[in-house]
Amino acid sequence: MLNIIITGPQGSGKGTQAKLVAKRYNLEHIEAGKLLRDLVKRGSPVGQKINRYLLRGTLVPTRVLINGVLKPRLGKVPSEKGLVFDGIPRRLREAKALEEILASLGRKISYVFYVEISEKETYERLGKRLTCKGCARPLILGVDVMNSEEQCPYCGSVLYQREDDTEAAIRKRLEIFKCDTIPVIEYFQKKNLVTRINGEQSIKKVHEDIIAVIGK
Repeated sequence: MLNIIITGPQGSGKGTQAKLVAKRYNLEHIEAGKLLRDLVKRGSPVGQKINRYLLRGTLVPTRVLINGVLKPRLGKVPSEKGLVFDGIPRRLREAKALEEILASLGRKISYVFYVEISEKETYERLGKRLTCKGCARPLILGVDVMNSEEQCPYCGSVLYQREDDTEAAIRKRLEIFKCDTIPVIEYFQKKNLVTRINGEQSIKKVHEDIIAVIGK
């Protein structure tokens, strides 16, 4: 059974690759950002607590993320179905807590893919990223749409730039990645689970590089 983590800095395309891998191998896609946003929309006590951290631009505490979000979600996945994690774990204590949860479910991590891009590439990609208010689909300016005034080509809704895609927000997010997530990658590297993938290639080539490793 495959249990895969796909990680990388903002704009690396890890979410896109997680979706492609999930589809190819029929895995449950565990997307941290979506889980958090869904809880916030419901307005539950946990969602309200999460929203306070999101508004401050800080990471949700491990205890809240693990016990209030991840553990309940994983408990709903059929035991025979594999997993692909996107946007989690972001901190070392999350990584260790995730391992404990997986072990309690009779699972273990199969692969960790680190999709690498330069800081310059991060700024360029996120500076061109727009989000649909209707379907929440990310779109690239100059690729998916030609200007920010266009409507979403998928649902016709208004497009906007997320607050965390501004230059100041990107800088802060990169600092958090270096401080909190790089130690996670180093932790799994010591367990010989990490494969580094060049994220500055085409989406297709990045996907091919990932499945070539899984195929071995």
